[in-house]
Amino acid sequence: MVSIISAIGGIGFFLLGMNMMAEGLKTIAGDSLRNLLNRFTGGTVSSIATGAFITLLVQSSTATSLMTIGFVSAGMLTFLQATGVIFGANLGTTSTGWMVALIGLKFSVSQLALPIIGIGMLLKQFSSGRWSQIGYILTGFGLIFVGIQYLQEGMAGLNEYIDFTLFSELGILNRLILIIIGIIMTIIMQSSSAAVATTITVLSAGTIGLEQAIALVIGQNIGTTATIAFASIGASVSAKRTALAHIFFNLLTGGITFIFFPFIIAAIRGLASRLSWEDPLIIVALFHTFFSILGIVILAPFIKQFTNFIIRLLPEKKSDITKHLDSSIISIPAVATETAMRALKEAAIQTLETTSLKAESLSSGLPSSHPEITRYNEDLKKIQLEIEEIKDFVMAIRTDTQETTARYTSLLHAIDHLERMSRLTIHNLSEVKLTNPLERIYPVVFQMEELILESIEGLQNDSIESVVPKLSTFSQELAEFRKKERAGIFEVTAKGDVQINEAFQYVKLILLVDGITHHLWRIMHHISEGNKE
Repeated sequence: MVSIISAIGGIGFFLLGMNMMAEGLKTIAGDSLRNLLNRFTGGTVSSIATGAFITLLVQSSTATSLMTIGFVSAGMLTFLQATGVIFGANLGTTSTGWMVALIGLKFSVSQLALPIIGIGMLLKQFSSGRWSQIGYILTGFGLIFVGIQYLQEGMAGLNEYIDFTLFSELGILNRLILIIIGIIMTIIMQSSSAAVATTITVLSAGTIGLEQAIALVIGQNIGTTATIAFASIGASVSAKRTALAHIFFNLLTGGITFIFFPFIIAAIRGLASRLSWEDPLIIVALFHTFFSILGIVILAPFIKQFTNFIIRLLPEKKSDITKHLDSSIISIPAVATETAMRALKEAAIQTLETTSLKAESLSSGLPSSHPEITRYNEDLKKIQLEIEEIKDFVMAIRTDTQETTARYTSLLHAIDHLERMSRLTIHNLSEVKLTNPLERIYPVVFQMEELILESIEGLQNDSIESVVPKLSTFSQELAEFRKKERAGIFEVTAKGDVQINEAFQYVKLILLVDGITHHLWRIMHHISEGNKE
């Protein structure tokens, strides 16, 4: 009983330490991980390398995979790039096995781990910001080795009670049973790293043999997909595609290693012998790394075909505006705000395109009751409903850093102005007769339409910085124009030079152009502010 409690406690300490390290590293990295993914995931090789590096940093392939799902859901990564990151994450997570095999079970690190935990908690309690998170990371690092010690002691005591001799002959059936046990271990622990560490510890205690341990590791690599699969339930199509890529990668590699098990074991033993690595613990860690490299070698050359196959399995059904709004990424504020900003940009593009088309149709003399104008109004109302979805998504975000808070504030301003501009376009634009206005308004209307088109292009190409000053200048000039023209038109109307209805239509048109331009300027300004690093 004492051995069981020690083993369970060891697993608990290990998982707690891993989670603390992952959380601390994610927090201290902040937007750096987002920038890293954006900057170094251009091609397949760089995507794989980035995924491996980030997983090595946060010590959790699940954390990297969940972040990647968030980034691809946000539209920050293409699905092709995300697939490469997932491949790399599988490789990066094998570092935990090497750490356990080379350090955790070779040296008595518990006495060193205790002061590390103490220093870490002191930093956590009596400092703030980055130093507090470093304390959290140190505490997690120390707990990992405390967990390994308890796990080792517990497994040594259980040696007499757990009989794996039934699986000493690794035929197909016994191999399959061990793989299933490995899958179950990972699902229960919710961490393939913890499951592999447990397997290496059990191997060191002599409870299982090398081949049995490798069969368990195959199952543990397959079992790690369960967490990602659970996380993708109810998520966006992008998230489900990324999760499916992770599942297929591990299932395919697991199937190949299962079928060619004897040959792979012989190859791993031969490679270890050449490297003078006779220790079974190191051979298991080597196999864990080999498993991921094998999957990458098989799938990386066909990554485009692989991703296209998954896209055909899971086609996108939501609109371009809301397809990236995924509730599973709200827990990562930096990614969630980026997601909302990208959705808002798409909503702004569609609103501006429809506004331009509607204004053009009205200018050509079509009445506001014309089916074409009605269709534009219906399109704008649909966009308004999707803007409401963006608002609901934004309301669920809880900012955690000064930079995220600044982006969040920019989002709120931009959403407010986009809604107001949309209402102006639907209602006021239909009420104004754009045919035969006074000629002085022509240049103003034309300039507004040019700036709308330039704004659309800037939003599509992520190059809005140049249009913001133009909108600012034009909006301020237009405000002065509105004041003078309003007073002037009423003055000439009083003299009888202009009909009253024409005067009021003219004033409505000036106010409308002024309002649309002002809101467009503020939308672009706040989006530009939100894009700043």
